[in-house]
Amino acid sequence: MDREQFHCLYINVNSLLELSIKRLGAEILSRPVEPDTTMADLSPEEIEAQIAARFNTMDMSALDGIDYDFFSAPRTPGGTPEIPASELAFDHSARQGPPGDDEAPDLSTYMERAYGFAAELQQRIDAALHRADLDAIAAALGKLPQSLPLLTQRLSGDEMGQWLDAERAQPDGLSELVIEIRKLEVS
Repeated sequence: MDREQFHCLYINVNSLLELSIKRLGAEILSRPVEPDTTMADLSPEEIEAQIAARFNTMDMSALDGIDYDFFSAPRTPGGTPEIPASELAFDHSARQGPPGDDEAPDLSTYMERAYGFAAELQQRIDAALHRADLDAIAAALGKLPQSLPLLTQRLSGDEMGQWLDAERAQPDGLSELVIEIRKLEVS
């Protein structure tokens, strides 16, 4: 695999992963939310007390040592922020994402932008290429369906769409390939 092929592979695999996550998020957000009926028979004061009690029993020790009051709220003697239940309430019926977030991204534009960052990513991708297990990557690529466009070349929006459709079936080799590329970010 040459440098250009690896650059395309890196951008394509990361793009496929991001687009798959966005699609999954959109699917989850499109599902109806069932209202929480566990407190339906309680008075507003009882609901506020229940929420405050649940919040005040949270283990906040993961934040020990952080000298930042991200809640900007008065603290209890134990250090837990005192937040009125009204500020903790979340109206699921009014949940909305950013404008246009419910629309599927235009894949052609997405891919043009992804390849447009190649110059900024060049050093990062070159470093990943030097750390990559090219034999493992080649083995994973060899398992992928031959009917799909090569991930080692620039993909059009339509070609990325074919990969997104195929990704749902988890074709042989795809998980291994994603793991090999993504682990380069932490090694």
